[in-house]
Amino acid sequence: DGDIHVESMEIMNLLEEKFAQCGPPMIPPLGSAKADRMNALLLLEGELQSAWFSLVFYPVEGPALAEASSKLLETLRSVDAALAEIPGPWFLGGDSPSIVDIHFVATVERLIASCLYWRGLALRPSIVCGCGEGRVRRVTFEHLEKWLVAWEQRPAYIATKSDYYTLIMTMPSQNGPGYSSDIAKDVAAEIYGLGSFWRPSHSPDEQAGSESGDGDSSSGGGLKFAEPLAPLQEIGGVGGGCAEAAYMLVSNHGRVVEFATRGAGEPGRPAFHAELADPYAEPNTDFSGAVDVCLRHVAAALLARGNESLTQEAATAARSDLAGQAGNGELLPGWEAFEEDGQTYYWNDETGEVSWSPPTRQLDTCLAYLRDRVGVPRDLGQAAALELRRQLNFEISLLNAE
Repeated sequence: DGDIHVESMEIMNLLEEKFAQCGPPMIPPLGSAKADRMNALLLLEGELQSAWFSLVFYPVEGPALAEASSKLLETLRSVDAALAEIPGPWFLGGDSPSIVDIHFVATVERLIASCLYWRGLALRPSIVCGCGEGRVRRVTFEHLEKWLVAWEQRPAYIATKSDYYTLIMTMPSQNGPGYSSDIAKDVAAEIYGLGSFWRPSHSPDEQAGSESGDGDSSSGGGLKFAEPLAPLQEIGGVGGGCAEAAYMLVSNHGRVVEFATRGAGEPGRPAFHAELADPYAEPNTDFSGAVDVCLRHVAAALLARGNESLTQEAATAARSDLAGQAGNGELLPGWEAFEEDGQTYYWNDETGEVSWSPPTRQLDTCLAYLRDRVGVPRDLGQAAALELRRQLNFEISLLNAE
């Protein structure tokens, strides 16, 4: 209509009005009992969002932290009770979601990821903590879980569903910084991809011949990952995710190579508040050929998954071309390396920036730049994104091997 609309509820109402004949009605008739219930539930969603913000995005500690946590759980119990009042999984009943369900799911999806990452609060029974159950606080809600499972059975939802990592990386630019509790440290490291959770096996030497391709794609190298896949995301198994990642990589190879070389180029100006947003960064074309070779090996390895002989050949070829080719490891000016809980991180005293990847301008930095910016669902589905990140980490390990 030529007008700009920015409020999500207004946009949803406009879409419902414009495409009213394209499916079941999502907004109940004005003045009906369902309309009254819808209005009450939308107020409850506002309460839920407020309680969530108070726990995750405010610097509360001690008694104030306990109070904020209790308030969020109390509000979630109210949401769970509201879902229990109506037969079926949806807030207004029926066989399909309403505008209330859509409004809630955008909040709940981000709430679950952020409460786990910053506060160590696991709100779904399917969350698997490779760091150990004692490192999270687990609270689940029967009817809320059934509602989430019902969403995950809908292909349209799965096609737009993000993953925990992408949500965590984007939320601070929208909501401000999240504040961490000590209990969340290990599970946050899992979600961020530190340690072995984004690796197809424990070391480069173990990849060849170690994966049959028949395993659960929510685990790699025998490790369980914090965010298991929904059944629709597991169609095709590990091979399905690898094939999707390889297809997108090959079909866009020129643009992907150029994008990755930004890791060895100049950062963009002005900087953006979102940690990984760098739209004005300059690619370093001196690395184009080397990055292209690396990504060809990534694609070959992804396509070989499930075939032990081909996996062996792909790993041997990658090792022959890439072993020890990262560079000299010299950090950029202003950066220093520090150790914390067995992990190395990097601090820039001039800008206050923190990085878990070495801030260098060399080949492995290009692959890390790409790995950290694979977004779900913008670039790939969740299974494919995880497989691509893991394979990029394998190539980075080879580049740094002696």
